Amino acid sequence: MEIQSQSSPTIKKQEKIRLYGIDTPENGQAYGNKGNKFTAHLVAGKNVSIKIYGTDRYNRLVGVVFINETNVNEEIIRNGYAWQYRKYCKVSFCGD
Repeated sequence: MEIQSQSSPTIKKQEKIRLYGIDTPENGQAYGNKGNKFTAHLVAGKNVSIKIYGTDRYNRLVGVVFINETNVNEEIIRNGYAWQYRKYCKVSFCGD
């Protein structure tokens, strides 16, 4: 799942972000489309901040997205649209 957002309050450009520490169904798989709609609704029109952990093999930024203090990655898990990707996730919400 990807989020397109303004990646910085001072640099306003769109970036594709791979959500760190979570795995989601693909479009066309069960809950894939619903998960994308949930995520889009969650971030639409909001200022977000992103803690970047690196890039993936497709050169997309990999990070945790925040709206104020809300961890968007964690909210997607909490609402049942993703699961923790513990193999690669090394931050606290992945161990819950």
